[in-house]
Amino acid sequence: MYESHPFPKPPDSPELTSPNADSASDAYAAVQLYHIMDHQRCSLDPSPPLPSFAELGLPIKLADGVTTIPAAEGEGDSPARQAAAEKRRTLKQIRDSITIQPVSDDPVLLASDEPALPAPPPPPRPKDPRVTEADAWAAQYRQANPTTRAPVAALRAYHLWHRLALTPDEIAELLRDPPLLRTTVTGYIVDSIRWGPFEYDRRRMKTEILDHQPLSMLVFPRYKPLVRACADLESEDGEEE
Repeated sequence: MYESHPFPKPPDSPELTSPNADSASDAYAAVQLYHIMDHQRCSLDPSPPLPSFAELGLPIKLADGVTTIPAAEGEGDSPARQAAAEKRRTLKQIRDSITIQPVSDDPVLLASDEPALPAPPPPPRPKDPRVTEADAWAAQYRQANPTTRAPVAALRAYHLWHRLALTPDEIAELLRDPPLLRTTVTGYIVDSIRWGPFEYDRRRMKTEILDHQPLSMLVFPRYKPLVRACADLESEDGEEE
């Protein structure tokens, strides 16, 4: 049906053929019709500009760009134009009635356009003298034993536990706020004894560390020597009684 239209086909356009009779209602047909009509407009001499969008309700411009075709009599009062004008007036009234209220009523914030700065972090907690002593001992030990595998954290925890007689829970609260995990502290102590090797109180090792570990962890290589060393404590207690 496209081949029967009276207008010439735009240059460099695809063949306007369709296999079905309803192709005129397709979106593709609307695009092709637009190109055909726009080709006819460009063929005029002088060529008029493209018309404005229909929603604007503007008259059609002539080729000279100055003279316009006035609206037909009564066209300005058509229901569509009246509805569009009423809609524009309503939107303008809504826009003029909107006021932006500040989020905060704080006069300090209202007086300044700059955003409020975040609160500074709390000052770091002063280091406990016992921790300072443990750090100094760990540094001195590592300097005297450069090949040791024990890290400073493990040596620090061992010093606080063995030499200063603090419990693992006390060490956890002393080293950090919020406190370290108890398993972290006991792991430090066990590793320092294994890598030292360092001396330790077997009874404290059993009651403060081994008795609080799950049975599944006591079979690990890091715990086996300590478990064997503390295994005869119960028999020794029986003999003393």
